[in-house]
Amino acid sequence: MTNTVNDREIALDILMQVNEKEQYLHILLNEALRKYQYLEKNERSFISRLVRGTIERRITLDYVINQVSTVKVNKMKPLIRTLMRMSVYQMMYMEQIPDSAVCNEAVKLAKKRHFANLSGFVNGVLRNISRKLPDMKLPEDDSIRYSMPHELLDMLKAAYGRQALSAMLDSFLSENPVSIITNTSRCTAAELFDKLKQDGINVIEAPYVKDAFIISGFNYLDDIKAFEEGLFQVQDISSMLEGVIAAPEQGSRIIDVCAAPGGKSIFAALQLNNTGQVTARDISDRKTAQIKDNIERLGLENIVVETMDATIECTQDVDSADMVLADVPCSGIGIIGRKPDIKYNLDRQKIEGIVELQRQILDAACTYVKPGGCIVYSTCTLNPMENEDNVRYIEDKGFKPVDITGLIPPRLIADSRRAGEEFYSKLTAEAEKGCLTLIPGIYECDGFFVAKLRRI
Repeated sequence: MTNTVNDREIALDILMQVNEKEQYLHILLNEALRKYQYLEKNERSFISRLVRGTIERRITLDYVINQVSTVKVNKMKPLIRTLMRMSVYQMMYMEQIPDSAVCNEAVKLAKKRHFANLSGFVNGVLRNISRKLPDMKLPEDDSIRYSMPHELLDMLKAAYGRQALSAMLDSFLSENPVSIITNTSRCTAAELFDKLKQDGINVIEAPYVKDAFIISGFNYLDDIKAFEEGLFQVQDISSMLEGVIAAPEQGSRIIDVCAAPGGKSIFAALQLNNTGQVTARDISDRKTAQIKDNIERLGLENIVVETMDATIECTQDVDSADMVLADVPCSGIGIIGRKPDIKYNLDRQKIEGIVELQRQILDAACTYVKPGGCIVYSTCTLNPMENEDNVRYIEDKGFKPVDITGLIPPRLIADSRRAGEEFYSKLTAEAEKGCLTLIPGIYECDGFFVAKLRRI
């Protein structure tokens, strides 16, 4: 099919939705890439990198533009502001594209979107930036260098220290690999590895987790034969580690109260080895449909899926579960590397509202655990209000932390030692209290928190 769509125009439309209307980047980008599947792989990669990069580096880009433009970024028309940001991103971080081409394409887009009267402004500022960029130095300010709001920087530094903050900031701007877990009910990890290699996919063993791999060099997941055959499930390494810490016993009844898209439920079902039962729940039919699609593709028979609001107690489940998985909605600070728009939309008031929701979920979830059973609480954030403070909240409901020292993968311990005594000591002290904090950059995974507690 002939390409009649301008790649930069597609990127511009996505960025306008994210920047000006606070839509979710990952959803809009995935929808766009599906819509334009007929584009060449390199064109889709260009769109993806341009969109993600422009969001990721927004504060840096605004600083550079404001050094040159007489009209500051926050005073520009929304479309012109977005157009300037994506153009400067190309100049600064996509060196294979000539600056002259970036300027010309920006002028064309301004005219096409009915801003011909500002096309001269766009052209002049961009060409001036192009001339000044080689000699421009960014200030020694983490907010500008890493495009991270000051409030978030201060919170992370206070909670985790300077070394951990530096590791996080570098990690958030790094590539994010695709990790998968083998569906051991259908094949062995070795068989999956060979099958993927035969199909020309790059495969390496994933850190920390048995039967897991990092894959690259593919077009779409749906194009991978092993995926269509249900031989693996995509899941982040940090999320898999939650399952490693959970370590459910064979025959257990498990309730996953916030399950979509189903990774943790699936991991638990595989651990049960076709015994017991996992009840996977989420709040809407749209979300539970994702879980159903995945378990049908994988052919797992020990999972049932239900649509249910996790904040509302299901009385028939009280005192019935051997284990409850509560991977609750959170601020998502640990996955900024995958969803960079998160960092611009957080403030203390929002976080306090999130904590309130988490505790409403815990009020219900804790009642499902039978005496002697466990709750495994987890978030993909790095924020003591949502993590350690909620562990204490669970303890007050009659739960005691489980020492998880023996469940920590040896390579994770080795990585903590490599990072320094501070991190090793923190890891071992936390593990004795049932907790694990995964700091991106220190460990080879996203930021994550998991805690395991037993009902007294």
